[in-house]
Amino acid sequence: MSSIQDMNNRTKQNRNLRPSKRAKFKENNRETKCAGSNQEDKPTFKEFSEFQVEKTIDKFRQEAKSKKRLELILLIVFLGVADSLIAYEIISTKDSPKKSEIKESTIDYDTSPPITWSG
Repeated sequence: MSSIQDMNNRTKQNRNLRPSKRAKFKENNRETKCAGSNQEDKPTFKEFSEFQVEKTIDKFRQEAKSKKRLELILLIVFLGVADSLIAYEIISTKDSPKKSEIKESTIDYDTSPPITWSG
């Protein structure tokens, strides 16, 4: 039990050993990766100027804005078409005369007796 407590005390004393402070997977490992090989075999990483970076970021932002605007326009058009179809269905069912559910062939006008008022 005391060995666990000793370990905890040591990690409290040395805060750099905590998992949150340790280097992540291959964080700064570029130099040691190719340490044994020649300098010619080392990978070279392209560096960009601040102007190019800002220009590229602005380009991505403009593309994202245009895509969002296009999606919004398409959504508005789609909802407008759907609303107009729904409104057309509602209006067309209101204005049309209601058809009687009884067929005229089932009513026999010749054999039915006349209705008399017995007031």
